[in-house]
Amino acid sequence: MTPTRKLAALCSPSASGARQHRSHNPGDGRLAADQGIALVSVIMLVAFLIILGVFGTRSAQLETRIAGNDLRAQKALAVAEAGLGHGFALLKTSPGFDDELSGGGTGGALAALGSVTAIKGTQYRFRPYGGDDGYYVRVVDNYDETSGANNAATDNDGTVKIISRGQVQGAQRIVEATVGSGSRFPDALFGKQYVNLVGNSSIDSFDSRNGPYDAATRGSNGDTRSNGAITLSGSSMIYGGAMSVTAINADAGAVTGAQVVPAPPLNLPSVPACGPPYYPSTVGITTTGNASYNPATGELRAMSGSITLAAGTYCFQSINLSGNSTLSVSGPVSVFLTHASDIGGGGVLNPSGIAANFLLYSSCADSGDGLQLQGGASAYVAVYAPDTCMKFAGGPDLYGAVVAGCFSNVGAATIHYDESLRRLPLGEMRLSHWHEVRGG
Repeated sequence: MTPTRKLAALCSPSASGARQHRSHNPGDGRLAADQGIALVSVIMLVAFLIILGVFGTRSAQLETRIAGNDLRAQKALAVAEAGLGHGFALLKTSPGFDDELSGGGTGGALAALGSVTAIKGTQYRFRPYGGDDGYYVRVVDNYDETSGANNAATDNDGTVKIISRGQVQGAQRIVEATVGSGSRFPDALFGKQYVNLVGNSSIDSFDSRNGPYDAATRGSNGDTRSNGAITLSGSSMIYGGAMSVTAINADAGAVTGAQVVPAPPLNLPSVPACGPPYYPSTVGITTTGNASYNPATGELRAMSGSITLAAGTYCFQSINLSGNSTLSVSGPVSVFLTHASDIGGGGVLNPSGIAANFLLYSSCADSGDGLQLQGGASAYVAVYAPDTCMKFAGGPDLYGAVVAGCFSNVGAATIHYDESLRRLPLGEMRLSHWHEVRGG
């Protein structure tokens, strides 16, 4: 080859490229491919980590929100329970719940809780903790009518339900409980040992909240009960039911309601002795004629004349009236007796026409007649003496109720049960049946 051709061959691009190709390392291509795959993997890993981070952040935010909601819900429950406690403390001061049931369940003692406000058309008493936060409280009747539709504004058994809503930053919890202690006078007449009705006796009912007694519209809730026997003789009638642990001795038709034998015994708490010492003065006691009170002995007596008690609570050893003497009250009165008493004469007078304004208690447990009582034209009185044998002189009627250790009558023992007495509590108010209300 000539020098010229050699030079041309060396300068030829194809020859140079072939030489260069032959000198390239085959592993370099695979390295580049691997580097591309690694880059894609890194990008995917970074994207996954970003997605995971976003998900984790959102999850943390969700957990924080759930924890916050749960905390607010727990606070709302605590606030609702505080409202329940506040309402209960106020209801314990009430002798009956008719006033509280007024105003859609916001009246009476609940007025001290706060202002009236409405939630979805329902009235509540509201105690704020700031803005709309706080508790909302109301009471409702417990369907205590013995017949017919429930009257939501009338309490018949000394028991209601209290509802409290707690609200905190939009969270709401609702709790409900029952307030009451049972009725002090669940029936017209209760005799722990026995009940004996003779002659032309009768027991029926009325409700003083609806007006005075009217024989033309007398009720049939004059229920009579005993842990012993109930005996009716002569033309005696019970316009109501009768419940006895042992026996009911009555002619056919003498008891208009259901007769239950054996019935479970009714256990009522005793009346604790109030003295001595007895009522310490004559303040609030007005006497005329041959009537007097001895604070040293606690004896209130009248052989003729009259005795009038001003509103209040009195502790006497005994009351003894004879002749045409009368015992009257000029306001709500509670009288406690520790020894045998004979309230005869012209009987007892209660111009208000409401038996709950004259409550007569006896702790006397003598074997004889611990309490003898004469009725009267306005003898609106309720007797609670579960350990005292009582004899009712009959004649004029008694408008109220009787709880006695045993009961018998002389003549026509006519008792008109004032159903409003059923709402008087038996003892200290209790809070029971607490539960949370879902929804609402």
